[in-house]
Amino acid sequence: MARAEARLGRRRGVLLGLAIALLLVAAVALEITRIRRDLDAGQRILTELDLATVDDQGGLGPLVARAADHLDAADARARRSPVLAALAALPWVGGQIDGLREITGAVSALGERGREAAARIQTELDKGSGPESRIELTQVAAEELAAVRAVVETTDVGNRWLLPPLEQARASLAEELVEANDDLDHGAELVAALEGFLTGPRRYLVLGGNNAEMRSGGIPTTSGVATISNGRIEVGDFTAVVEGIELNEPGVPVPVEYEQVYGFLNGDRGYRTTTATANFPLAARIMADITAWNRHGPVDGIIFVDTVTLSVLLHVIGPVKVGDRLYHGGNVVEELLYRNYLEFPSLAENDARRELQSQVANAVFDGLNNRDYSVTRLAGVLSDLARTRHLLAWSTDPAENELWASVGADGALTRDTLGVVSNALNASKLDYFVSMEVDLDAEITGVEQHLTMTVRLINPVHPETSPYIDGGGIYADPGEYGSYLVVYLPAGATNIRNEDPGFVHAGPDADTFAAGMILRVPEGESREVVVTFSLPLRPDDSLRILPNARLRPTQWTVDGDVILDDTETFEVQLTEDGPRIIREDD
Repeated sequence: MARAEARLGRRRGVLLGLAIALLLVAAVALEITRIRRDLDAGQRILTELDLATVDDQGGLGPLVARAADHLDAADARARRSPVLAALAALPWVGGQIDGLREITGAVSALGERGREAAARIQTELDKGSGPESRIELTQVAAEELAAVRAVVETTDVGNRWLLPPLEQARASLAEELVEANDDLDHGAELVAALEGFLTGPRRYLVLGGNNAEMRSGGIPTTSGVATISNGRIEVGDFTAVVEGIELNEPGVPVPVEYEQVYGFLNGDRGYRTTTATANFPLAARIMADITAWNRHGPVDGIIFVDTVTLSVLLHVIGPVKVGDRLYHGGNVVEELLYRNYLEFPSLAENDARRELQSQVANAVFDGLNNRDYSVTRLAGVLSDLARTRHLLAWSTDPAENELWASVGADGALTRDTLGVVSNALNASKLDYFVSMEVDLDAEITGVEQHLTMTVRLINPVHPETSPYIDGGGIYADPGEYGSYLVVYLPAGATNIRNEDPGFVHAGPDADTFAAGMILRVPEGESREVVVTFSLPLRPDDSLRILPNARLRPTQWTVDGDVILDDTETFEVQLTEDGPRIIREDD
C-alpha cells in the first residue's frame, strides 16, 4: 500500500512538473508572440509608409515615432518580461533569450535613430514651403540619411547559436539591413539630385496639356519656361504653342522608329503632335530639340502637366482668381475644358481662349511658389498624378531623370507594357465626352497565351457644344470623333492581328510594339475594334497596364469579370489558370 502511494506521488509529481513546463512554454510562447506582434506592427508602419499615408496620419515625424514605439515595446518586453527573466538564468535557455534581446535591441536602436531623423525632417517640413525651406529640407534629409546609414552599417545582430526560429529572424534582419543600406544609398542619390534641381540654375520647359483633346496624354496647348534657382521656381508667362513655337519643314531629326509609327502627324515640328507616342522620354527629347530652335531656347528638361493636375493642385493650395472668376479644384476642369469653348466658340477667338487658359496656369504656379501648404500632401498627390501620367518629367541630366523615374513621372514604356492610346484627329475637343473601354481575354494553348483585346470608343450624344468643340475635317465630320488608335504590346508579342479597320502604321517603340489604326465614331455611337496577339506563357511575367490620362478613365475588364479603371495602377499576370490582377497596393 505504501509503495502504491509512493508511485502515485511520483506520478503526480511528474504530471505537476509537466504541467509547470507546459505553462512555462505557453508563457514563453505568449511573450515571444507579443514581441513579434510589436516588431511586426513597427515594421508594417515603415514598409507601408508612403506620401499619402504620411500626410493622412499627421506627418513623417509622428508616423515614424509610432513605429519606433512598437519596436521599443518589443525590446522592453524581451528585457523586462518576468517569464523571460526567470528563464534567462538557465544556462542553455539563457543564451537563446540573450539572442532574442540582441535582435530586439538592434531593431529598437534603429527605430530610435529613425525617430530622430524623422523628427528633424518633420521640423523642416513644418517650416513652410518657401524657396529657402526647400533647399534646407533637402540638406537636412541628406544629413539624416547619412546618419541613419551609419547606424545601419554598424548594427550588430550577434552571432551566437540560436534555435531555428530565432536564427531565421536574425537572418531576415541581416538581409533587411543589407537592403536598407542599398535603399539609403539610392535615397541619398535622389535627394542629391533634388537638391541639384532646386539649387539650379535650371531652365525647364513647362507644357500645359488639354484633356479635351488627347494624344498619349492631353494635347500640349500652352507652354512656358520655368527658371529654378536657389529653391525658387519662377514660371514665365504661358503662351500658345503655335506662333514662334512650331518649326517649319523639315523640323528636327527624329528616329526612324518614331517616323514609322507617328511621322504622318508631323511631331518633328511642334509639341502638339510630338506626344502622339506614349514613350515620353523619346517625345521629350524631340520637344527639347524643337525648343532649342524656337523662341524658348535651349532647356535642361521638360515638365508636362495636364488640366487634371491643375485641379488637384488647386485642392492643395486653394483657389485662384483670374479676372472676376474663382477657379478651384471642383470647377477648373469643366471651366477650362468645356465652358471655355462655349464662351469662345470659334477659331477666331483662339487668342482670347488661350490667354485665359494661360492666366489660370500662371496663377496656379504663382500659388505654388508663394503660398503655404502641406509639402507632404503636395508630394503625395504629385506622385499619384505621375503614376497615372497626368504629370510627366524629363531631364538632360541622368541623375534628375532617375529622380523623376523614382516617383513614376518618367513616362517610360517597358517591355511588359500593355496599353491603348487614342490620338484625337481633326482638332476637336470631343475627348471631354468620349470614353474608352477595353476587354482583355486570354486562352492557353501549349506554352503560349493567346490574348484578345477588344477596344470600344464611345462618342455619346453631346450636350451644348460649339464649332470649336465639334471640330471636323478629313478624318471626321463635325461632332464625329476621329481617332488614331495606337495599341502598345509587350516585347515578344507575335501573331499580331486586326482585321477591321486594319493597322496603317506599326513598328517598335522603346521596348514595345506599337500599331495604329484610324477610326471614325459618329455622335451617339460606339466603335469596337479587336486586336489579337500571342505571348509566351511565363508564370512570373505580368503585363503592366498603361494609364492613358483620359478625363474619363479607361475601364478594363479582364477575363470577363474583373473590372478596373486606369486611375488604379495594376498589372495582369498570365497564369495557367488565366489572367490574374495584381494591384499596386497588393
